[in-house]
Amino acid sequence: NRALMTPSRHLTEQGRKVVLTRGEERVHAAESAFASSVFTGAPSAARLARLRQWYGDGLATGGSGVDLAARLPPEIEALPADYALYPELKDTALGFLTRGCPFHCPFCLVPLKEGPPRQVSDFDALLQGRPKLILLDDNLLAHPQADAFLEEMVRREIQVNFTQTLDLRLVNRERAELLRRVRTSNLRFTRRAIHFSLNNARGLEKLRDKYELFGFTRHDNVEFVCMYGFDTTLEQDVARFRFLRSLPGAYVFVQEHRPV
Repeated sequence: NRALMTPSRHLTEQGRKVVLTRGEERVHAAESAFASSVFTGAPSAARLARLRQWYGDGLATGGSGVDLAARLPPEIEALPADYALYPELKDTALGFLTRGCPFHCPFCLVPLKEGPPRQVSDFDALLQGRPKLILLDDNLLAHPQADAFLEEMVRREIQVNFTQTLDLRLVNRERAELLRRVRTSNLRFTRRAIHFSLNNARGLEKLRDKYELFGFTRHDNVEFVCMYGFDTTLEQDVARFRFLRSLPGAYVFVQEHRPV
């Protein structure tokens, strides 16, 4: 939970003892409790209700599953993440270089929550000396300095997992060549992989042209996140999957649309 890692840093620097609870674990002597929820579904709501029952007025909550407008104070948001909260990350950093997206896709809350693209960190603050990076940016390629960010990834030889996907529509020949030089990886950093999204069946042949700029082969790992259940029919979904099967190295990860 990346959103908890800066408040943890703030409290630790104040001399507070901070622990991360998992599952149904409860800290009986806690002075305060903090929870950040991404989703609005029943499981998340039930978990938040139990936390409120346990901690009462001592619980502070946030995240897009609670309130799109809620923000940490800027001086806390600007702090480096507290990686002591997640020792299992080891040599991997987690966070945002940029936030926001210029597009207003009707299924997406990012423009409402984050607004247009803006830089929120730099590599030194984000990495803290780590060689691997799970990048959570909403639409990195939409930022005006996107190519400079990619070039710095290449120069620093950072292994990067673009976990929220890259926007293939924003790729040109030069950017494709640059991305091929980035050490893109899967989430566990066990193999080279790159992630795109494909949420409808419009403009598939133009996307094929963009894809061909990379020169991928069947030996590459190119994951497309595909949403269904919003404005596509089953027939259109099948057409997308057939299209992806025609692209060398491509495979699909399917996500169901859930309205906010």
